[in-house]
Amino acid sequence: MCGAVAVSLGLTGCAADSGATTTEAGITEISLTSQPNETGFAQWLADELGYYEDNGLDVDIEYASSGPAALAAGSAGDWQAGWTGGPPALTGWDKFELISVGTQLREDTNLILFISADALEGSSPAEVLAAEPVATVANSTSSQMLFACAESLGVSDENLEVVPLDPPGVIQAMQAGRVVAGTGFSSPNWPLVSSDEYVQVCNGAEAGTAIVDPWIVTKSFWEQQPEAAAAFVDASYRAASYINQNPDKAVEHLLDFYEEVGVEGSREQAAYALSVREWLSLEEAVQAADNGATEDAMQGTADFFVDQGVYLTSPDVPGMVTQGREVLEAATEYRQRNRP
Repeated sequence: MCGAVAVSLGLTGCAADSGATTTEAGITEISLTSQPNETGFAQWLADELGYYEDNGLDVDIEYASSGPAALAAGSAGDWQAGWTGGPPALTGWDKFELISVGTQLREDTNLILFISADALEGSSPAEVLAAEPVATVANSTSSQMLFACAESLGVSDENLEVVPLDPPGVIQAMQAGRVVAGTGFSSPNWPLVSSDEYVQVCNGAEAGTAIVDPWIVTKSFWEQQPEAAAAFVDASYRAASYINQNPDKAVEHLLDFYEEVGVEGSREQAAYALSVREWLSLEEAVQAADNGATEDAMQGTADFFVDQGVYLTSPDVPGMVTQGREVLEAATEYRQRNRP
């Protein structure tokens, strides 16, 4: 409903203008939202390789500190497309009909529960989790993975003592010995991954919980400039396919991305970060939308947040996926017309 407000984020229910502009030469100028980590790499790569330019787009990528931090700007039309992460995308759909187009990537194996090797001497992972505080990012897919891993190991929610920290704080707390268990994702978790002092005891895939990040476009951008929205989606998935088809070259590009966004990372770290993320092609994203995989993953995240009291009720995930499927279809038709 236009004028509705999300009190916690200050989101308005509608944006009258998409904020995109088209030049006399027919180039559409848009702003994209992203974050300075590897999940934002495909979007940066699409710009670096000229895929957006090929599709008549002139893009400006704005890096937010987090997905929630980007939402208010999106509702005001300050950006038209990009990615925010799964939970902010759900909130955006619920509050101002932000469209999750389709799965950008799967992060099941990227979200990992670590326990120090010393703590596991003479104890099982379940015994450690039941007896020791566990650091994680509150109200996040990391915490979703943690609770799923605990359940798979036979530890009930009631027996988990969670210490809420930001992603770097989790790693620092483990390195300092303030906690012996914590969650992490690449590349902040590299100090744990690269050390034999920590054991990877579980990840999302092993716990049987699917976690995805979708591409997003604002409702006003899709309604007012559907051709440009389809062009964005096509180019973004084209970059994802490049990553899958050119892993060695992708590492080189990722190192350039690190330098541009201010991330310190080695070649080994970059290769690892790419290996634990599964980017989808446009065709695979369509299949995931049609076979229920995208809806199941997003609904699982929504249900977790309802269980945790973050949402009072679940957003309309089926409706979100149905709307996104229309954009995927437009992107498919765009590709067929322009690169048959």
